[in-house]
Amino acid sequence: MKRKFLFSRKGKQWNKFLRKFKNLYKRITNGSNTKQQERRLKAKLNRTYQRLEKMQYRVGVKLAGTAIVIMMLSATSFAQNTIPLGYLKADSQENFGTYIKPSFKDIDGDNDLDLFVGELNGKIKVFTNDGNNNFTSTGYLQADGSDIDVGNQSAPVFADINGDNNFDLFIGEDSGYIKVFTNDGNNNFTETGNLQANNYDVHVSSHSTPIFADVDGDDDLDLFIGEETGYVNVFINDGNGNFTGSGNLLAGGSDINVGEDSAPVFVDIDGDNDLDLYVGENSGYINVFTNDGNNNFTSTGYLQADGSDIDVGNKSAPVFADIDGDSDFDLYIGDRYGHVNVFENDGNGNFTETDKFNADNSNIDSGSTSAIAFADIDEDSDLDLYVGDWYGYIQVFINDGTNNFTSIGNLQANGFDIHVDYHSVPVFADIDGDNDLDLYVGEIAGYINVFLNDGEGDFTAAGNMQSNGSDINIGVFSAPVFADIDEDSDLDLYVGENYGSIKIFTNDGNGHFIPAENMQADGVNIDVGDGSSPIFYDVDGDNDLDLYVGNDLGNIMAFTNDGNGNFSVAGNLQSNGYNIDVGSSAAPTFANLDGSLKLFVGNQEGNILVYQEIEAVGINEIRKTNISIYPNPTTGIFTVKTEANFDITITNISGKVISQIPNFTNSKLDLSNQPNGIYFIKFQNSEFTETLKIIKQ
Repeated sequence: MKRKFLFSRKGKQWNKFLRKFKNLYKRITNGSNTKQQERRLKAKLNRTYQRLEKMQYRVGVKLAGTAIVIMMLSATSFAQNTIPLGYLKADSQENFGTYIKPSFKDIDGDNDLDLFVGELNGKIKVFTNDGNNNFTSTGYLQADGSDIDVGNQSAPVFADINGDNNFDLFIGEDSGYIKVFTNDGNNNFTETGNLQANNYDVHVSSHSTPIFADVDGDDDLDLFIGEETGYVNVFINDGNGNFTGSGNLLAGGSDINVGEDSAPVFVDIDGDNDLDLYVGENSGYINVFTNDGNNNFTSTGYLQADGSDIDVGNKSAPVFADIDGDSDFDLYIGDRYGHVNVFENDGNGNFTETDKFNADNSNIDSGSTSAIAFADIDEDSDLDLYVGDWYGYIQVFINDGTNNFTSIGNLQANGFDIHVDYHSVPVFADIDGDNDLDLYVGEIAGYINVFLNDGEGDFTAAGNMQSNGSDINIGVFSAPVFADIDEDSDLDLYVGENYGSIKIFTNDGNGHFIPAENMQADGVNIDVGDGSSPIFYDVDGDNDLDLYVGNDLGNIMAFTNDGNGNFSVAGNLQSNGYNIDVGSSAAPTFANLDGSLKLFVGNQEGNILVYQEIEAVGINEIRKTNISIYPNPTTGIFTVKTEANFDITITNISGKVISQIPNFTNSKLDLSNQPNGIYFIKFQNSEFTETLKIIKQ
C-alpha cells in the first residue's frame, strides 16, 4: 500500500497505524505462519484497517480501499528478506568504531551488497552480507597483502572510472588526498598512489570525502569531494579516467558550503531521472540540493524523516542503498559515535527513522536510566511500551499485536517531543474520568508534569500536578504512581523520591490532591535507601494491591497489603531464589502481555530486564493447573474446562473488570456484547491462581 505519510499532529497517529498495517501484511504473507497465527494476524490487520478507515476523514486522506482489501485477503507467500532496522548491526553489534564512513558495494559478485566502513584509524573494515542482509565482520580490507591504512579518517568509495569493468577503490583521508587502490579483476587491490587531476595530486583542505557520479549524463563518472571547510570540489572526467579541476559545486549561483566536514552523495530519490545532491556535515544534518534536470542545483533545506529534520548528532556521512530489495533507496548515515543510522524509504521518497534503539531482535537501550510504562493509548487492544530516559524524553515502542516492539521515536505533546528536566518517569492514569489515559511525568527536579489526552491519543501540556493550589514538588527525583489502596473509587498519588521514602497525596474524589503522611509499613515510614521507584500490583492474586519499590542499589523491595491498606515488609523480590539485582536504579513495572504475568525492570544502563518467575518472602508462588479454553480466538461464545472450582474475573486489556463469577466450573462464557480485542481470565481458588488470554474477533 503506497500511501504517503503525514506530518500533522493528527497525521502522526495515521502514520503509526499505517506502519502497523504494512508490517502486519508483511507478516501474513511471509509464508511462515501456522493457520492459527495467520487467523490472528488477519484479525489484527482487519482491526487496524478499521482504525485507519475511522481516522481517514480526520486527517484529510482517503483510503485506497480496494488495494487494501486485496492486501488483507491475499494469501500468496512471497517471502521477502528483511533486516532489523534502526542502527545497522553486524555480529549482533551496532557500533562500528568512531567517525565512520560507510559504503556498500557488491565487490564479490554474489548479488548482494557488502558493507565497507572507513574508520578513524585510517583502515577499512569489511562486513560480508550472507545474502539475507545479515552482516559479519571479516577483518580489514587489504592491498598488497597488508591491511589498507591511509593514516586517519578513511572515507572509501568504489568506482570503475576507466571502463575496465573492475571496481577500483578510492579512499579519502584526513590530510585531504585521495588514495587509489586498483582492482586486478579478482578483488586483489594494489596501491597506486594518489588520484591526480591536471597531472597533480588531487588535494582539498582536509578530511577528503570522495564520491563519483555521472551528473552531466556523458556516460563517465566525475569526481566530487567533500572536505573539512564544507565545500564540494568538482573534478571532471574526460571519459578515460583523466580528471580536471573545475572549482566548487554551485547551487543558486554560489558555492555550496555546509559549514564543516561536507560528505556528498548523489541519488535520484524523487524518480525524475536526474541526480540530486545530499550532503552530510559536522552538525549531523543532511543538506538537500535538488537538480532541475540541467544540473543546476537549488538548496531545499535539510532531509527529513517523520516530518522532522534528520539529525544524527555529529559528522553525518550518508549513503543510499537498496539493501532490502524493495526497489527503492533507503538511507544509511554514519555518525561520530560509530553507528550506522537507518532511515527507511516508503517507496515515495518519504523517510522514516526506524527503531533507533532496535526493539526488534535486540535489547532495548534507552541510553541511560530507563523508567518504563505500558499503556494502550491508541486503543488497538495491545499494550505499547513507553520508556522514560535520563535526558527527559519518553521513547515509544509500538506493539504489533504479537508483542514484537518497534521504536517510533519520542512521545509528543503539542506537536513537539515531550521533554522534562532530566530523568523522566512516565505513568498513565485516568484521573479526570473521561475514559482516556492522561500522562504524568516525574523528573529530577521533583515536579510531576501533566499532559492531557484528547481522547485520540494526542497529548497537550497542562503544567505541573498540584496539591492545595501549588505545584507538587518533592525535592529531587519524582517517581509517581497512582493506585486506589483505600478503595474509595478514586486514584491517590504515591511518589517515590531521591531519599527512599514514598510521599502520599490523597484524591478528594474530584481530582484534587491533598498531601498526607509518608507511606508506612509495619508502623514506620518506608525507606528503601535511595531512589525509591514504586509500583502497585496484585501479584499474589488476593484481590488487593501489594507494593514493590525499586531502589538505587538495583533491588526491589516487596511490601504486602493485608487487604485493609496496611502494609508489611516482605523482603526483596526474588527470581530463581536470588534477590533481583539490575545493577542500579531499579524501576519496576508488571504487565500481562501474553497471558502470563511478567516483571519488567528498567535500570541505570538504559536496559529493560524481564523476569518470568518471581517470588518474595511472604508472597505466594503462582502455580498453574489444567485449564482449557476453546475456540480461541472466539467470535463471542467459548467453552472453559477446568479440573476444579474457581472464582473467575474477566478483564480487558486495560485492566477493566468485565465480569466476575464465583465458584465457576466447566461452562460456556459469552463475550458477544464486548468489542473485539484481547481479554484476560483470572482463575483463582485457595490453591491456584492462573491467568489466561482469549482473543475476541
